[in-house]
Amino acid sequence: MRWRRELTRGADVSTTEIRPATAGDAAAIDAVVDAGFASYSVWAPSGWQAPGEHASGWAALADGASPADRAWVAVTAGDHSVAGVAGVARTALRSKAIPHAPGGAVILRNLFVARAWWGTGVADALLAHALTAARDDGYGAVWLATPAGAVQARRFYERSGFTERSQHDDRPLGLRLVVYARGTHERAST
Repeated sequence: MRWRRELTRGADVSTTEIRPATAGDAAAIDAVVDAGFASYSVWAPSGWQAPGEHASGWAALADGASPADRAWVAVTAGDHSVAGVAGVARTALRSKAIPHAPGGAVILRNLFVARAWWGTGVADALLAHALTAARDDGYGAVWLATPAGAVQARRFYERSGFTERSQHDDRPLGLRLVVYARGTHERAST
């Protein structure tokens, strides 16, 4: 899927392509995810530390371990750098982060965008791609969990049609999580 977004950076115009993540993207994905978690320090409790060893499981999602477990990257045209990443994973039974998701549901995994690309539409494009893939795979809903303190992310998901379903404290992450869900056929609010 190609997605074009013109960005004014002097006289520079960039094209961003969304494509499946591969094992070769691992280091770039790790850098985007690490920076995303590091940004939590602004609102996270004092002494909070980002998870180590990428508990998000990107290696299993890259190269599509199964049709429902995949990840995509938004890649810039000029230098082919990773501007953002998102993945979906099917829950076999129950997700620890999303305990109320029905077994067999599809979960949006860690949508992160590099800070230089915030506000450019990269997150919107990655989310739209993940929702379309889930719908095309026969899933009627997508679930996700995001930290309660991540106000900007929560607004983004709510604006994108997700509805809060529950909140709970997540021990491994050490943060309160808000669980959201939305149908794959719904239109986002504007």
